[in-house]
Amino acid sequence: KPRPRVLLLQEREGEADAVAAALRQWQIDADVFFPVSVPTSASQLGDYDAVVMVNTAATSFTLDQQPGRA
Repeated sequence: KPRPRVLLLQEREGEADAVAAALRQWQIDADVFFPVSVPTSASQLGDYDAVVMVNTAATSFTLDQQPGRA
């Protein structure tokens, strides 16, 4: 069975580091990105089991990236 994979979104460098480290201790793969890097299609997020926004405001996303708009 493949390891779980989580996408962490952060507005500022290092904000998601503690969350990523905690997930990795539990053998969960964690990818950390900035909101500008988020795919605009839900199907592109299919590789992830969860998406977590760490201190990330909705205004950090384009309209195409917001739920219900794609």
